[in-house]
Amino acid sequence: MPFDALVMAAVTREIEEIIPARVDRVYASGGGQGQPSEVLLVLFRPGIRTQLLISMHPRFARIHLSFREHPPLAPPPLAPLLRKHLEGAHLVAARQEDRDRVLILTFRTPLGTSPRLVVEIMGPGSNLILLDGDGRILGAWREEGPRPGGQGRRLLLPGVPYESPPPPPAGAWGPFFAREMAARAGAPAPGGPAGMLPEGGEMGSMMRVADELWEEARSNPRPMVITDERGQPREYWCLMPLAHGPVGRQYPGMSQLLDEYHEEVVAREEFRAWHARLRRALGRQRDRQERLVQSLRADLDRAHQGLRYRTWGELLLAQASRLPAGRDRVEVIDYYREEPHPVEIPLDPARSARENAQEYFRRYTKARRSLEPLKHRLDEETTRLVYLEQLEEGLGRAADRDTLEVLEREMEAAGIPAGPGTGRAGAKRPREISIGRRYGAVPTARRREHGRTAGRRVLRFWLPGGEEVTVGRGAEANDFVTFVLARPDDIWLHARGIPGSHVILRSAPGRAASPEAIARAAAVAAHFSDARRSAKADVDWTLRKHVRRRPGGGPGQVLYREEHTLLVEPAPPPRPEPDQPGG
Repeated sequence: MPFDALVMAAVTREIEEIIPARVDRVYASGGGQGQPSEVLLVLFRPGIRTQLLISMHPRFARIHLSFREHPPLAPPPLAPLLRKHLEGAHLVAARQEDRDRVLILTFRTPLGTSPRLVVEIMGPGSNLILLDGDGRILGAWREEGPRPGGQGRRLLLPGVPYESPPPPPAGAWGPFFAREMAARAGAPAPGGPAGMLPEGGEMGSMMRVADELWEEARSNPRPMVITDERGQPREYWCLMPLAHGPVGRQYPGMSQLLDEYHEEVVAREEFRAWHARLRRALGRQRDRQERLVQSLRADLDRAHQGLRYRTWGELLLAQASRLPAGRDRVEVIDYYREEPHPVEIPLDPARSARENAQEYFRRYTKARRSLEPLKHRLDEETTRLVYLEQLEEGLGRAADRDTLEVLEREMEAAGIPAGPGTGRAGAKRPREISIGRRYGAVPTARRREHGRTAGRRVLRFWLPGGEEVTVGRGAEANDFVTFVLARPDDIWLHARGIPGSHVILRSAPGRAASPEAIARAAAVAAHFSDARRSAKADVDWTLRKHVRRRPGGGPGQVLYREEHTLLVEPAPPPRPEPDQPGG
């Protein structure tokens, strides 16, 4: 981002216009990151009350006046020190250091001391340093100690005299500024990532252009946004750029541009990071779930194969008197088939034929007893895998923060760790809400893992015509089903005027939902409502695109229009089978 020395000059000019100003309050914010990355000084002078924002964000470090709300967060270690020395003091001077991205703010306290705040905007290496009146460091956002060998970088530790960062070499500018100077001077575009310009005659021309740009930024800045081909904000500058594509809106002040630009751009970047974090977490969980389902299927196959041990045991008993001892395998005739044929049975040579038969009976009993638990476990884990796939499908269509909020709450309730990051990180975790059990599931005696029951929060089944029906069980699941899983042209159903589940009916590809399918889905919506014990119930249905969240309402509270009403008899859904489409 082009927060270069010229932008710093334009911001310094705006800060000078409000000096002197009293520091009423110092607090920390995070710019939506959940971790403090900003320090704000609330400034007051007669007729003016504003905030000075200093951001140490690794990508969006900056300083400017701000007029919007910034939610306070737990302060970083430097914030209490800033409050101690700056609250109640007056900001009396702002000086930019050697045309660099270093700004020194000088304060005057009621006790007569003169603390200084040094703001170094250097990208990921940005820093905020508090000095006393003698120039010694009181504290820093990032403290730096000596390197092994004692050389290589300056010391930024309490009690050490402050040393300015080394100035950039002559003729070295950032790529943005270097391309702009070359365009204004009519010179070839500079090469290299550092924006180094050639020496000689061209260097003198460039320096004259740099002086002109500096004076223009200080005396007559023209802050404006640089857009991409879609008209979206891409960069910004304090002057009219010639070498960086189309420009968008021009702003009356640099601080206003930075305030609005970063509110939009940071929100967009954080949405992408939040989305990617959830996608990675869901991908990891789905991969683990797929491996678990495959393992359970293999166990079930082995259990089915173990049923043959009963036949082997009976064949061994029937022919035990004719079988020689000490053999490791034997071939006998299997009379249980329609056409008897020989079968080879492995044996333990140390056991008799009867003892081998008893061992096969034991293995058969173990396999038979494991069949039902394995089937139930496989059904549960397959349902959970379908649920995770639904979450991934919804995440793929997520286009706003509200949808990500619902998805992350669903993931938390399902026991899927998303990890810290943007979005809701740092906020108080919501109370877990029980949303009920999936219809037809076999209850488990112990639910030690909350994620084991996640599939029960959303019920999905198919009608004979191929239509898919999805049912939310509870407020959070209703919100998730309606605003994450459903598509605009899906049919949305809900019992009229009473609490109940949101039901989504999705037609088979290339087909419209039949009246019978709508009536069947309506009967399910009535079943999962307070009218389930009534003989008849009214159920409203409309397209999902006609449903919206109720302003100020909680999860699952909606408003809808263009509805139709059916009078139906409540009926439960069919028991889901593992081999149903998508199941």
